[in-house]
Order: sequence, then C-alpha cells, then structure tokens
Amino acid sequence: MSQLLRRSSGFRQFGRFVVVGCGNVAVSFAGFMLFYRVFPLATYVFDAMGPAGARMVDALAVIGVSSIDAAVANTLGAAAGMVNSFLFNKYWTFEAGGLTRLQVGRFVILNIAVIGGSSLVIFLFIDLLHAPYLAIWVITTGLAMVANFLGNKYWTFAGSAGFGSTARGISADGGA
Repeated sequence: MSQLLRRSSGFRQFGRFVVVGCGNVAVSFAGFMLFYRVFPLATYVFDAMGPAGARMVDALAVIGVSSIDAAVANTLGAAAGMVNSFLFNKYWTFEAGGLTRLQVGRFVILNIAVIGGSSLVIFLFIDLLHAPYLAIWVITTGLAMVANFLGNKYWTFAGSAGFGSTARGISADGGA
C-alpha cells in the first residue's frame, strides 16, 4: 500500500510539474515574442547607446551576427517564467515547506544555468546561424524543461516536506 501511495504521489507530482511547466512555457513564450518581435530590447539599447552601441553592432557584424535580440528576448522571457515557476513548484508541485532561502538560492542557481545554456543555444542557432526561430525555441525550451524538473526534484526541493516526506519523519522545516 505504501509503495502504491508513493508511486501515485510521483505521478501526481509529475502531472503538476507538467501543468506548471505549460504555464511557464506560455509566460516564457509571451515574453520571448514581446521582446523579439514587438519590443526588440537589444536593438533599442544599442541604438540608445549611440556611437558605443554602433561599435558593438559593428563588432557583432564582423562575426556574422546581425542582432542579439533573440538571445536577449529568451533571457527575459525565461526570467519571467522563473518567478512563476518557483512559486507554483514550491507550494503546489513539490509541496515544499520551510527552507525557503536555501530553495530560492538553489532555484536561482539552477535556472541561471538552464537559462544561460538555452540562451547560448538560441544565440548560436538563431542569431548566428539564422535557423528558424520558432523551431529552435520549441526544442530548446523542451530540453530546458527536462533539466529544470530533474534539478528541482533532486536538488532544489529535495528533502523538503511534501509528497510523503512527512510520513518518513521529516518536518515542514526540514528537521527530523
């Protein structure tokens, strides 16, 4: 019976993560589209910098990069999704009580790594190689979602209360 409860809790946890992840994809995609197609922030910043921005644009052009708008847009969209993700995953997906400072620190480190990696992939494939932005964004976001689930489950919220940990004698604040 205990094995069945743990297994169903795992399925419920994964299902909740998928729901939160879909919401995060929507938030991230909205941010990406806003800052890539509607408000290309990198272009605006370079323009506002005057001659210094023009030199930066020229330096990028030397290596074949006409814009870094996609990478910047991906970073900003992912950051918006990150805030949404922490709150829903802590309190709903992983039902992780206590340890909030530690969890926030781990969550930020994990997400900086994932966002940095995905933004690098976006930069290489879209900005540098001019691959189709939508296909690259979807593939990269899917891989980032898997990395985030595993990192959150086994590092960020590991050992926190929720999904059977109280039955094992772990209190909400992480103590025994």
